[in-house]
Amino acid sequence: MQSRVHLSLRFLYAGFWDRERIFYKHVRSHFDRFRLALNAAASWLRGDWAGTHWARLLANAQARRAV
Repeated sequence: MQSRVHLSLRFLYAGFWDRERIFYKHVRSHFDRFRLALNAAASWLRGDWAGTHWARLLANAQARRAV
């Protein structure tokens, strides 16, 4: 039978890994935002907006205007 100390240690260990996982997701979301911003800046510097969100918005606006 497991002692009370053993159980509390197991819960502490599980909580530690849970916090690690949450922190990893937090850092990853910041990194993803940074990477998206870098990609947008690079495409703007290259001057190609093909396949980007803004290109689709512009194409939709032009299609509505043509109708």
